[in-house]
Amino acid sequence: MNNYSNLNSFLRISSIFLIFFLFFDCASKVEFLADPNFTEENKFYTKKEASEVELVRERPRRDFQYVGTVIFRNFNSSQIELNKLQEEMFKMKIDGVLIKKTSVEEVAPFLITSKNNEGMMLGYQETNKEMGKLIGYPFRYIKR
Repeated sequence: MNNYSNLNSFLRISSIFLIFFLFFDCASKVEFLADPNFTEENKFYTKKEASEVELVRERPRRDFQYVGTVIFRNFNSSQIELNKLQEEMFKMKIDGVLIKKTSVEEVAPFLITSKNNEGMMLGYQETNKEMGKLIGYPFRYIKR
């Protein structure tokens, strides 16, 4: 019986760590809503690193084509981590993002609690009440 309770406690604690790991792993999210003609192939793509992806607030001077819409949310804080956005756009071979709007939104806090077999609380986690949000338009340069 003692081995069973030790195993049960181990499984509960492991599940708590798994929940925390999954929660913090999903702390920021990039949603890319591609246009119907979007393809991940871009034979003219010249960027070598994610930091080269342009994040601009005004239209680029060169000829370009919008390839969709991107919504970036950061659930851990109200700050937008632009390097994560650049990494996601680099993976899809996108030259840059025209940033339309950045905001801080109020969200309901997400609570995670866990208890042991006796009903005593083992862990407690509350998420941030504010979420950073960015809306932009990814683009690719047109080669002529």
